[in-house]
Amino acid sequence: MPENATTASRQISDTSDRVMAWVFDAGILAAIALWVFAHFVSPTAQYPAGMALIVGLIARTALKAGHPDLSRWIFLLPWCLAFSLIPLFTNGIRSPLLATTPMLVLLSGWLFGRRLMWSLAVVLSLLVLGYALAESAGGWSPPVATLSPVVFAMILVPLAGLTALIVRTMLKGFESNVRRQVALQANLAESELLFRALLTSLHDGILVVNHDGKVEYANQQLCAMYSIDSPPESFVGVDSKSIMGKISQMYAEPDATVRRLQEIIRAGVPILGAELVLKNGRTLMRDFIPFEYGDGRRGRIWHMRDVTALRDAQTQLIEANRKLEALSITDSLTGLANRRHFDQVLLDEWSRGQRQGHSVALLLLDVDWFKNFNDLYGHQAGDVCLRSVATALQAKARRAGDLATRYGGEEFAMIVPEMDAEAALALADSIRMAVHEIAQAHAGSPIGKVTVSLGVAVMVPTPDTQPDALVLAADRALYRAKDLGRDRVVTARMTRLETSPQP
Repeated sequence: MPENATTASRQISDTSDRVMAWVFDAGILAAIALWVFAHFVSPTAQYPAGMALIVGLIARTALKAGHPDLSRWIFLLPWCLAFSLIPLFTNGIRSPLLATTPMLVLLSGWLFGRRLMWSLAVVLSLLVLGYALAESAGGWSPPVATLSPVVFAMILVPLAGLTALIVRTMLKGFESNVRRQVALQANLAESELLFRALLTSLHDGILVVNHDGKVEYANQQLCAMYSIDSPPESFVGVDSKSIMGKISQMYAEPDATVRRLQEIIRAGVPILGAELVLKNGRTLMRDFIPFEYGDGRRGRIWHMRDVTALRDAQTQLIEANRKLEALSITDSLTGLANRRHFDQVLLDEWSRGQRQGHSVALLLLDVDWFKNFNDLYGHQAGDVCLRSVATALQAKARRAGDLATRYGGEEFAMIVPEMDAEAALALADSIRMAVHEIAQAHAGSPIGKVTVSLGVAVMVPTPDTQPDALVLAADRALYRAKDLGRDRVVTARMTRLETSPQP
């Protein structure tokens, strides 16, 4: 990518500038040393040394002012001039540097770039200039035998080329590493931007805590969930305990919740789907996700989802299902349980009686001469009559296990678990009397008001019996009550037929 290439080139250039600054500083120090040396050994070399010091200071100032190319040319030109002129005026070249330095500098520039060429030129120029000044002034000169420049060139040019190749390889490796590092940094920066953009766009609250317990990241949704006015950026670097102190006041049970959070952190295992209730009535679902940094360091992510709407919808769904279930087992006219529910409850009580050995009583009730009532008063009045009988029947179902139902048409039933025959007979008679007390007029009845007949059966379920046997016994008792004149109770469990007295 162009941005990465530009950044890499800038880093390489900055590194080269730092190296050049070191070289300039070394050149200035060398010029000072040469000036001091010339002051005591060869005064004629003081002038060139002073000029070299001035050139170095000017070049260093230009580099400091932000003009690296200008500083290099200022620093390089005097020594390039020396490389070109000194060998021409030297009789019998005694130093290989004087013969091979220009070629070495040019070769290094051709192999590994202009900047390092300038650096090498600066270093070698200091040595050559110092040697040339000392020798031309008749001062000290190194004890090197006079040889032909060609011989020295044959010896040192290959060595210079090899050195240049090595330096060039090192430079290429440096450039490659820099470019890879810059590309990696760019990729990491891009990934972080994508990561933050993703977390910011979520409707969930996110809190990332590092190994030291400091907050690494928090998003705006987290602040909104806990009604925190501070921006999420203000959390970064803050101890997570202080954040916990801020949000704990929002919990419906703050102390218990904080203790639980501390236990979760100590355990260090993922816990998903924990629900928290806030004081404002909202419900949050919390996920705790620990993760590895490496080198044994562990961080943790807190992920919060606002599930208030979901829980409200679930509550409404449960309530709706409850109502539907109630409607499915309720008779719409009387409000009693319907035949479907009657069958299921009777089967359940029969199975429980088989397991526990207790009795099950069944009361079947029929409104006397109900067809005549409908014919005389109409169906709407008949519905009112059925509802009044149902109310009287429901009022007698006082125990938790008692179930009053509309069995069908004008027939009703009551399941009464764990009741003996005598108590069941008394209950049935109290129902008959309760209908009497309603005193609803019935001109089609010999008694002149609405009455009911009841059949009672009580059995202890056994493995070889079915609940149909109980229903059949109660039904036969009901029909016997009708045959005996109605408005009475007959039980199927008595050894001889007995009926309740008429009012």
